[in-house]
Amino acid sequence: MLHPWFKILQGEENSSRLNTAHIASRLQHFMRHSRLKQLALNIIVRDLDRSQLQMLRGVFDQLSPDENDEIQLAKLQQSFTDVPELQSDIQRLLASLDVDGSETISLSEFLAATMDHTELVQEEHILQAFQKLDADGSGEITSSDLMVVTGNESQAREMMQELHISTDSPGITYKQFAWHLKKRGTWSPKTWRKVRQEMK
Repeated sequence: MLHPWFKILQGEENSSRLNTAHIASRLQHFMRHSRLKQLALNIIVRDLDRSQLQMLRGVFDQLSPDENDEIQLAKLQQSFTDVPELQSDIQRLLASLDVDGSETISLSEFLAATMDHTELVQEEHILQAFQKLDADGSGEITSSDLMVVTGNESQAREMMQELHISTDSPGITYKQFAWHLKKRGTWSPKTWRKVRQEMK
């Protein structure tokens, strides 16, 4: 039996044809997440049971039949030529998937963007992701932690700035992190500031 996610990403009428419009919708939704949430979802996907990933990778393999666990951005862009409404910001959209800046999309990056996030943001997964991002084990995610995890000081600083957290501010606690990952739809700086104050 096909995994529900696999069925959705394929056309209902023809199981061999990718539902690129639905994939595009998922990608657009992913692009609206903060960079920290995108990174966390990538970490969660990488920690999923390997047999589960093997079952889900069929869609990715259809997009990248000649490559292993990654696909060039340019090749992936060609897969969405039949989605007109996506063409205006396709490059920006795909670039948001390239979390590690490698100019390729890995299997984990693709799955993090297109899987149903309600399956990913379970409490145990959130805790595991938090522990990996809290590199020094202080109980808070700081810019220094993100620099260790990403290996990129500029990227780490931008992630924190996007969440309106300065380098001398307290880091992100587990409660704040869990709220951010579970939050559906768009989030506002005002709401996030309130969460930071109430969930210390």
